[in-house]
Amino acid sequence: WPDAAAACHRATASRRSRSTPRPTAQTSLALLAFVATGHVPGEPRFGRVVEEGLDFLLADGQQNSDGY
Repeated sequence: WPDAAAACHRATASRRSRSTPRPTAQTSLALLAFVATGHVPGEPRFGRVVEEGLDFLLADGQQNSDGY
């Protein structure tokens, strides 16, 4: 799991540097792996990683005219 945590951090950091072509997709997939195995925000092991990934996705999201 340390590799997954590192990948999530790299995807989140790439928002600033845009060194990767699809940071939103990469972060989403990394978070899916964490959540699928039961890791959630606030837990001691990977809670911070999940929180940072969610924060990135929410900040990066764009609402369309229909509210989605």
